[in-house]
Amino acid sequence: MASNPNKNFFPLWQFLNQRILDAQAPVILNPRRFWHVYRINHLERCLSCAFRPEERRRS
Repeated sequence: MASNPNKNFFPLWQFLNQRILDAQAPVILNPRRFWHVYRINHLERCLSCAFRPEERRRS
């Protein structure tokens, strides 16, 4: 069975480029915790993008 190369992708660049003094998004130094938070944020962004075209059709 072929594995999906994007399934285990760790966002290394985003992890290294976190804003240090940002009060709204505190720095996460634990890579596993960062990966968990990143996946949740990514899912929320994908879901919000998926629903935008429906909102435009209604207006």
